[in-house]
Amino acid sequence: MQLLISSLSTINYILFKSHDMNPGLLIYETSLKRDWAITLLTLLIMLTPGSLVLRVSPDGSRFFIHAIDVSEKDKAVLTKQIKKYERLIWEVLK
Repeated sequence: MQLLISSLSTINYILFKSHDMNPGLLIYETSLKRDWAITLLTLLIMLTPGSLVLRVSPDGSRFFIHAIDVSEKDKAVLTKQIKKYERLIWEVLK
């Protein structure tokens, strides 16, 4: 269901708000160490509308994320969402 919502949201953004788009790269640093946790965070980021993980650093500490809009407001929203996902993963790790 989340994938469907994400896809529809991205399509809506492209079709109706494309003149406002400011695509770019966002680098997110994480303290997660386990491979499965990094993989899970990667998958959750890709479910976030308008975002795609392009690369994870070899040590797994940094995510290079392409976002459809990296304006200050949208960057803050995306970062907040990623931090929420990361907190949930930490809860599972405890």
